[in-house]
Amino acid sequence: METLILTSAGIESTVAVAMALKNGERPYLLHFSLGRKSDINELHYVNYQSTKLRLPSKLIDLTAMQNLFSGVMEREWLFSEGDVACPSEVSFLPGLIELSILFAKQAGLEKISVGLTKEQLPKERLKSIELLQESNDLFHSKFIKVKIELPFAHQEKSEVIKLGESLKVDFQQSWSCLEGNESHCGVCQSCVSRKTAFKKAGVEDPTKYQKHSQ
Repeated sequence: METLILTSAGIESTVAVAMALKNGERPYLLHFSLGRKSDINELHYVNYQSTKLRLPSKLIDLTAMQNLFSGVMEREWLFSEGDVACPSEVSFLPGLIELSILFAKQAGLEKISVGLTKEQLPKERLKSIELLQESNDLFHSKFIKVKIELPFAHQEKSEVIKLGESLKVDFQQSWSCLEGNESHCGVCQSCVSRKTAFKKAGVEDPTKYQKHSQ
């Protein structure tokens, strides 16, 4: 069975790929380019994972909507309420999932995996995804029904790292940083989240950081 996995080549989506393979599924990688600084890095690692694991992948380029995304994303990074991954993507998630459902139907896939963690899914966000599932089941009842799966909805990022370690995930081949540098900056919110989660998990962090946050 093929599973469409929304990926930015981050820790969660990378572990989701490994978990799907262990469960005998064939991941199909779907990446959205939103015109951010980190796009080129994310795409590099998505392509690496696709090539190494011999998995099909698809890039959906939304950079034409960059002006729409950028203003909201910048504000949310300044005023985020404790999200530990990417609040911008979480906020746009219903739209990205809707696009993913359309792609999944076109490709004949029946399941979408979205690697959001417990920290990223307060009750209202979880409810919005549940409502999205219900609405798609209702409005697309005559077509292939696509199930939205949230494999890490009840796990923290540190727990996902522990799972990844047990699955022998190479975390060096994943990307979290918001900047477009050759290595992780070490000080953006996403880098700090990554470092904190590795430390909490008690797993050695193989990431090369340019700087270390205080």
